Amino acid sequence: VYISITNNQPSLTFIGTRSTDNNFSIETHILNSKFQVPSCKLIEIEFLEFLRENRKFDDLKDLKDQINNDIKKAEKFLALTKDKSGVKV
Repeated sequence: VYISITNNQPSLTFIGTRSTDNNFSIETHILNSKFQVPSCKLIEIEFLEFLRENRKFDDLKDLKDQINNDIKKAEKFLALTKDKSGVKV
C-alpha cells in the first residue's frame, strides 16, 4: 500500500495479489470525496511513500479499521508535503 497522487488527486494505492481471490490488482482510493472521476483513458499514479505490506485480514471490520488508519497516515503525510507537491488534501 502506497501513499500516492492519482490524476493530481491525493490517494492510497494498493498493488499486489488480493487475498480474497488471489488475483493481481492495482486499486486506487481517491482521498478527496468531492473529486469526480473523469471519463478518461489514461490514469497517472505517482507513488510518494510506501505505507505497508499487503496482508490478509481476519474479517471485514479489521480491513475497514486498517483502511481508516491508512487514510489518516496518508492525510498526515500529504499535509506535511503539500507545499512540495501542490496537492490539496
